[in-house]
Amino acid sequence: MDKREWNKSNRLGGIRFFLYILLAIEFWMIIYLFFCFRYAGPLSRLGFMFPIPFFSVEDCWMDFINPIHYAWELDPYSAYWGNSPPFMMWIAYLLSWPIKIGIPEYVVYLIYYLLGISVSLYFFFRVSNKYGLNFGESLILSVTAVISFPYIYCFDRGNYVFLAAVAIIIFICAYDEERYFLAAFFLGIAAALKLYPALLGIVFLVDKKFKQAFFCAATGIVTSITPLFLFQGGFQRNLNVFFEKSGSYTKIGNGILGWLVDDKNSFYQLLLVPRMMGKTPLQDITQVPEYVASLKLCLTVLLMFTVLSCSFLNKKHDRFLILIMMMLGYPIESGVYNLVIAVFPIIYWCSQESENRIIPCLGGALIMMKSVFVLQFEPVYITLQAIANPLLELAIIIYIYYLRRKSLISNFMSFCRWLRKEKKGKRMEC
Repeated sequence: MDKREWNKSNRLGGIRFFLYILLAIEFWMIIYLFFCFRYAGPLSRLGFMFPIPFFSVEDCWMDFINPIHYAWELDPYSAYWGNSPPFMMWIAYLLSWPIKIGIPEYVVYLIYYLLGISVSLYFFFRVSNKYGLNFGESLILSVTAVISFPYIYCFDRGNYVFLAAVAIIIFICAYDEERYFLAAFFLGIAAALKLYPALLGIVFLVDKKFKQAFFCAATGIVTSITPLFLFQGGFQRNLNVFFEKSGSYTKIGNGILGWLVDDKNSFYQLLLVPRMMGKTPLQDITQVPEYVASLKLCLTVLLMFTVLSCSFLNKKHDRFLILIMMMLGYPIESGVYNLVIAVFPIIYWCSQESENRIIPCLGGALIMMKSVFVLQFEPVYITLQAIANPLLELAIIIYIYYLRRKSLISNFMSFCRWLRKEKKGKRMEC
């Protein structure tokens, strides 16, 4: 067996194990939904509760449709909720044109979503087949991945994070194949759509791909700024309104604490959920408490530490997964539909590790449908998702640091020695 064949067979362990976990959580979701929709009526009369893990019919696809209505007349920031990035609003405006000529909204949405699913399927298959699985296994993994809970939930919500997730998939695959300018372009697009993917740009700096880092930043900035010139009212007016609305929405609290406690991925949930459990009068907790503001400072320090630590991680799949976990946990308003961005990085990590069983378990638990386990109905609806997701994200980050502890310490000590030599050299020159 040559080296290439040995490496391929040696990688079968991690990704195949994750395939089994993915099939198991898929089976759980199908069984639950079968009982939920087939037997909910009869069993509810016997006292059984079946929480629906998706949105109401009236609210379905609204994150896709509402921005289209906001951007309909090229004036998205006049709308009450017009706080999305300019490039996302520009995409919404482009998607409004088929609707203007008479194509139904749901048809436009289904075409948009099926195109994204097709791209996702292709890259899921490509990576899993490249790093160990045979044709049949790769096909099963690809299909189960795109009908997993994060994909279905994101489809139900219609959020444009789905488009950012597809761009991140292409970025990771292009980076894996050392096509760095292509990777930089798609990461710039993802960052222009949802801002937080810009965190992934640190990998270019770590690998000293400075030209690609500049190209990535330029792509993100140009695609973010250009629509502001094209919207009604001009650049300055749109920029001011966008910052005003996004600032009021992303600051600590947007009016009601309960709005921030739901099916979220945010690390803030670990303090917000215990505060809301068992509460009755909402008027006492309408403002997010000061200790959450302190937590934001702590999480910002954690974010900076995570970004800097990427310099001491040797493996790119570790960097990708850690940064993705921070992207899920750091924003205070991080809906469960954002989980769609985590599916491919987890599969990519498993494809690179031969015998690891921990990350497949943690990753599988993260993307599993947990919203059906209700912890509290009133005054605020809280599910297991709200606590389990941030804990699992932290567990993945901590475990990767634990797994790479020797190389992290070694690289850090090497950096310190290099720093001392540099300082000594400068003193001798003086």
